[in-house]
Amino acid sequence: MEDFLKHHPVKFNGKTSPDAVDQWLKDIKRIFDAKMCPTQSKLAFLVYMLTREAEHWWISMKSIMEEREEPVT
Repeated sequence: MEDFLKHHPVKFNGKTSPDAVDQWLKDIKRIFDAKMCPTQSKLAFLVYMLTREAEHWWISMKSIMEEREEPVT
């Protein structure tokens, strides 16, 4: 996590345009690639970067997936 945060990724609150979301994801993926981030860590790092509406959305989606016994990826 420390190495990931050294790249100063921007937190995501969910209030933005679709283009801004796409750019945010590209920026996060670029960090993952540069750090050769293990697949099993990517979800935890990504979730850590969610705030406000985005964080609430994720909590709801994760709960739904777990109730349905779907993989949380």
